[in-house]
Amino acid sequence: MVETKIRQIPGQISGLSWRYFLMLAGASHLTKPDRQVLRFLKTATGKNFSTENAQALLVAVCEQLRLQYPLISPRELDHLIWQYQRTQ
Repeated sequence: MVETKIRQIPGQISGLSWRYFLMLAGASHLTKPDRQVLRFLKTATGKNFSTENAQALLVAVCEQLRLQYPLISPRELDHLIWQYQRTQ
């Protein structure tokens, strides 16, 4: 219900700000696939991703990374991508 109301606000239709709010509130299973993350994925794979596909991909990547890094979460991976993209 709250998410639906937030998405009705002009400029909030995509839900990225809502996801980011949930991430800041502690939801470690989410990512915020904004332009930085989408650009990283495009550079890394040569493919364009929707926000939903990017979310699914980052969750799947985390499952693989947990074999070597057991505590990594999609939220942390999102943050690491952002840190990397800021230097590019």
